[in-house]
Amino acid sequence: ARVNNVVVLSVGALAVFVGFALIWNFTFNTHFQFKRLRKVSLQQTWSRISKVFWESVLWIHLSGAVLAAVQTLDVYFLAHYREPIAQVAVYSIALKAANFFQLATLPITQAFGIFLGRRASQNQSRSEYIYERRLVWGAALATAVIGCLVYFGAEYFSYPLLEFLAKNRFSHGDLLRAQIYFKWMVLGVCILAIGYLPGTYQTSRGNVRGLVAWVLVPWMLFSAVFYARAAHLGGSLLAAKANVAVSLVFALGQLAYFALGGLSGVRKK
Repeated sequence: ARVNNVVVLSVGALAVFVGFALIWNFTFNTHFQFKRLRKVSLQQTWSRISKVFWESVLWIHLSGAVLAAVQTLDVYFLAHYREPIAQVAVYSIALKAANFFQLATLPITQAFGIFLGRRASQNQSRSEYIYERRLVWGAALATAVIGCLVYFGAEYFSYPLLEFLAKNRFSHGDLLRAQIYFKWMVLGVCILAIGYLPGTYQTSRGNVRGLVAWVLVPWMLFSAVFYARAAHLGGSLLAAKANVAVSLVFALGQLAYFALGGLSGVRKK
């Protein structure tokens, strides 16, 4: 049975990657405009480099650091409040399995980011500005629909996936507990993905510094407090459920900031 699970997971992973490649190719060939890369001079002044660094590069790096930090807070607080090591290990396996399903919506976010990047140098009219913002809402809705499908598919294949990742290090009871944690974690992953699209738009078109200050830093502080209370009061199970609340706050914060035009930081021409 274990060998069959490995075969099924291997074939499934191959099918997923092939499917993503086909979707990626179809999307670019039908919807995105390709242009040959032009030679760009590397001779830029220090003031230009400094301006780009302080206005965008630094804040984009900080946004990534915040996202990475929040994704480790639940495990950190479980260890801090002395959750049994064996239980933390079961929790970590479930978290690793859930994060795998970020691949399901990643092509949409990456393709949208490249699409915006190719249009960045163009002089945009009001109608094109409205078109891009409508596209964000449409892509967020598509991500939500895909997320629903991913959630039910992930729940169906959760036990063989967890068994594959466990590599005979956990008992059947441990895997059943991990399956319960996984259900909440993968729901959080699907909700989190909805917030990536407006975040990508703000990074390309809006005020990245405002996004970090008004959305990501408050979200990180909320997540720290929420995970700490969940780990202290309910251990691994409540920490797993907390993933849903943390992801929901992230998605709603990103969508609200986007709806407000990045607090007037979005370029309008």
